[in-house]
Amino acid sequence: MSIVEYPFESELLADRGYCLFPREIEDDALVLFHATSDDRLEGIQKEGIKPGNEVGGTLSTISYATASSTAFTHWTMTRKGGVDGVVLALKFEDMSEIYEAEGTKRSRALTRQPVIIGVCRIPSTYRHI
Repeated sequence: MSIVEYPFESELLADRGYCLFPREIEDDALVLFHATSDDRLEGIQKEGIKPGNEVGGTLSTISYATASSTAFTHWTMTRKGGVDGVVLALKFEDMSEIYEAEGTKRSRALTRQPVIIGVCRIPSTYRHI
């Protein structure tokens, strides 16, 4: 299955409430959003989404947002300089492996991988003002 890549249209962000994907994706109860560096996309496509501590990070969980605007804002606030990012739209079969902690949707290692139904690349040059 090919992933739909949605253009990063910075000039339209404010008008769309900083949402990156079409309304039907944003409003789907089985879709969550995840932001990461662009260089991790290929690994996620090949091996699935994994907790940070399995891919060189420190967290033992995976964090998700219920709106792409939240994942987008997280990326713009925490990224390292010069690194392009991606926000992934992930479609789950159900939410049985997802839980909420500290206001964030999370999971541990997944037994069933979600389908990446969309990606929006965030250029490192973008400045969120």
